[in-house]
Amino acid sequence: MKRAAPLGRLVSSTPRGVSTLTADHYIVVFHEGDWKIRRSGGLSARYRTQQEALLDALHSARKAVKRGEAVEVLLEGIVDPIAF
Repeated sequence: MKRAAPLGRLVSSTPRGVSTLTADHYIVVFHEGDWKIRRSGGLSARYRTQQEALLDALHSARKAVKRGEAVEVLLEGIVDPIAF
């Protein structure tokens, strides 16, 4: 596994006139031995792989974009080269 930059932006959808500071963030993190999604200060259930967590974060972000919300999906920490 390679170590990536602390945060890598994957998806950003911010409607015109909306600051990215107010965007909702889905952050895929490796926390205590498991992959999780950090959102609104809380952590999701655990995922077996980084790819599973990332796909779920992207799916949730797409739903939010359809509702007109500004979102960003980010990776933090270790990047699994097999996932990409």
